[in-house]
Parts: sequence; C-alpha cells; structure tokens
Amino acid sequence: MAIVSSEMAVCHLQLGDDRKSLELLENAAQIQREVGRVQNYLVALANIGNVYLYRRDYLTAIDYYRRALELAKEINDPVSIEKWSHNIRVAYAGLRESVDQLTSKRI
Repeated sequence: MAIVSSEMAVCHLQLGDDRKSLELLENAAQIQREVGRVQNYLVALANIGNVYLYRRDYLTAIDYYRRALELAKEINDPVSIEKWSHNIRVAYAGLRESVDQLTSKRI
C-alpha cells in the first residue's frame, strides 16, 4: 500500500497538488521505515525532497535529498547515489538563482 501511496503522491505533485502529495509521501515514508524497506524509504525521502523543490523550499529539499543519499550510500546503490546527488545540485542551483534574483532586485 505504501508503494501505491508513493505513486499516487507523484501524480498529485504533477497535477499541482503538493499538499496531498506531501501527505501521501510522509505516510509512505513512515511505513517503509517501520517495515525496514530501505530502498523504498529512500525513494520516498527523495520524493519528499521533490515536493519541497517544487515549492522552491530549496534548503528543505536539499535536506531530504541528503538523507536519501546517505541511505543510498549505506546500501551501496550507485543509481540512487547519482540521482540524489544530481537532485542536490539542482536544488543548489535553484537556491543560487533565488539569491541572485533577490540581490538584483535590491540593486
């Protein structure tokens, strides 16, 4: 059920309903953590990061991506390591762009 919930969450985010997406992902992550499904848990964490990236809350997104990355390293999952490292770079780029926009508005 947690996997279905995660998939539904991705669909809700694509439809612009980030609140429902986050709710579904948080529930799925909790279940995956409790049952010890590390791979599914780290994907849920990264998808929560995607919700925060969508919201332009870059620091929170980076936090979730880093948590997923650390788990990926623990289980030696090179595909996830590359994905979450990439997402961290994307979030930092968004953060830099936001700071640049704020700075240019003040000048």
